[in-house]
Amino acid sequence: SVLENAAFSLDAEKLPAAEIKARALEALRLVGAEAWAARRPQELSGGQQQRIALARVLALRPKLLLLDEPLSNLDAASRLEVREVIRKLVRTTGVTVLCVLHDQKDAFAMADRLAIMHEGRIVQAGLPIDLYRRPADSWIATFLGSANLIPGKVTQVGAGEFVAETAVGEVRGALATPESAPAAGAKIVVCVRPECLKLDFMAPDENAFAGSITASLFQGDVSLHDFKTKEGVILKISEANPRQRVGSKATVFAWAEPEDVVGLNR
Repeated sequence: SVLENAAFSLDAEKLPAAEIKARALEALRLVGAEAWAARRPQELSGGQQQRIALARVLALRPKLLLLDEPLSNLDAASRLEVREVIRKLVRTTGVTVLCVLHDQKDAFAMADRLAIMHEGRIVQAGLPIDLYRRPADSWIATFLGSANLIPGKVTQVGAGEFVAETAVGEVRGALATPESAPAAGAKIVVCVRPECLKLDFMAPDENAFAGSITASLFQGDVSLHDFKTKEGVILKISEANPRQRVGSKATVFAWAEPEDVVGLNR
């Protein structure tokens, strides 16, 4: 039964039968599976079976839980279900969970702190939002999500900010690593996330690029655009809550706030 499965890890503890049952039921309750105690594991869905696997470990009352791809081989609904169970466990029990994941969205949704590994070493660690908005380099930027990367040359730098000349014109933004700020004249990679670019028929004062939309993919809550600047550079734009269709022949401006533009050393 599911209850026996949850109690399996306690067999070697030589505890009284009543305590084993109580701890197994407690573990099932923690993962929201107490009502399934009498069922057979093969009667459960993939997401439900993953909950039982978590309960089996939680019955031991660990201080540290190491999970290796706990969401793999689950359908979309089950992934969301198990993801929320793990987050709830952290909040309610205080257990520390070290979780190995390869899906960036799962990592963002579950992590309090995130460490990115590349070629066997940690290349950046911190809060998920900080890693996404201020990646240390181009590889991390594209690993964590879609990014427009534009090479340029620094013309001004100071107070954690930079101005660079690029193929799409002058760009102002924030340095990802101010402690290793490049000198004027140095090469830089300008990173702008697609969702940070906005479309307008009027040109803002800075970080505005004239061009036209060459392709669009409507996805309901967002539209994904290919935007070709007048210089011929293709930028990816993710437009939330799209309300109007911009014709492919219309000249519009793609622009970004300076705090949404990141300067990378490589």
